[in-house]
Amino acid sequence: MTALIILSLLSFSGDKLTLYAVGSLKVALSDVITAYEERYKIKVAVKFGPCGLLIKNIEGGENPDIFASANMAYPNKLALVN
Repeated sequence: MTALIILSLLSFSGDKLTLYAVGSLKVALSDVITAYEERYKIKVAVKFGPCGLLIKNIEGGENPDIFASANMAYPNKLALVN
């Protein structure tokens, strides 16, 4: 539920939210994504995968609205670079 609250705090305007998340969070985020879509009527496009590959995609120009990692070192690294 905490993740749902965090997602609701985003200032987002649009009809789709893009979430990149490490595969280990798939089970944990599935219910959160469903609840978010139902509550806010916004489709969440999700890309699950290995952290290193997701980071390479982001560094290569892909621009998800949210990047979720079980290890905060990776999002922090991206925040410092971008």
